[in-house]
Amino acid sequence: MAVLLNLLGRGKRGRRAGERGQAMVEFMLVLPIALIVLLALIQFGVVYTHYLNLTDAVRVAGRALSTCRFGGSAVGSGNGAAGSLTITWDNGNSGVAPPGANCATPAGTLLTVRGRVFNENLNVFGLFPTFKTITLSSQVTVTEE
Repeated sequence: MAVLLNLLGRGKRGRRAGERGQAMVEFMLVLPIALIVLLALIQFGVVYTHYLNLTDAVRVAGRALSTCRFGGSAVGSGNGAAGSLTITWDNGNSGVAPPGANCATPAGTLLTVRGRVFNENLNVFGLFPTFKTITLSSQVTVTEE
């Protein structure tokens, strides 16, 4: 076996004479790219979690708005479900805030609630300068009960 390895030009460790350190150089070339991809995936997961929280808060606000004659506030309920997000609320059309408790709309009326989170930073955990800010938006239309 040793004779066969020597015929192939390999030493005792199975490497050619000029290949020492090649794996380390390849690893160092690939490592920064792999880390950036990994951190970008994690950042996408954080932004997606914020979007899911926003969607849930808008759903809760829509439910509170559809039953507002029974008490409660759509904005208050939505903010309570939003966690740490700062949500800007409107009615989906004119930028007017949705009504609070004891709304005066008749049963069967379609009501719209939209929540938006502005300036969601995509900056890969602050390791790099912010390269993009996005606005997350979610909207729900409910029927007054």
